[in-house]
Amino acid sequence: NKILFSIVIPVYNSEKYLTQCIESVQKQKFKNFEIILIEDKSTDTSYKICNFFLKKYRNIKLINHKKRYGVSSSRNDGIKAAVGNYIIFIDSDDYLLNDGLKNIASLSAKNNSADVIFLNTCAIRDRAEETVHHRLESMQYLKKRNPKMILGVLGCMAQNLKDELLESKPYVDIILGPDSY
Repeated sequence: NKILFSIVIPVYNSEKYLTQCIESVQKQKFKNFEIILIEDKSTDTSYKICNFFLKKYRNIKLINHKKRYGVSSSRNDGIKAAVGNYIIFIDSDDYLLNDGLKNIASLSAKNNSADVIFLNTCAIRDRAEETVHHRLESMQYLKKRNPKMILGVLGCMAQNLKDELLESKPYVDIILGPDSY
């Protein structure tokens, strides 16, 4: 069976949140996914946490950067390693709600021609849980559209994207942005 979702998680100094992030994905009832952790030369224990989960679960891949490249390069490395029909980006300080992947799979099936789907997300910040609600919507992009238009939309905390869309339009390096670390 072809993997439906490749879940790309860039990791940098996220020891406080990383375990909850990975466990929230592994606890999903929907199991047709892989997790790709891209460890971007953290100075805390993030690499050890990634290694622990790599040994614990067979559906995890770990890419270990030898120097810091930043979140955009980390996502691009995750895209290159992905084998799923769709790619989901989750920040290492975010987590999936129960049945999150099942709901995404259902939405993807209903909107098979959609290339980008924005999702509800929960972010953990300094021990206080804040829920960021984005209206759950799918947006369809024709592959003929301007790449800048598509890249401009990729600033949300979690996205579900068809892998063939990203093959020709990878993340560009950003100096400042909402997810830059």
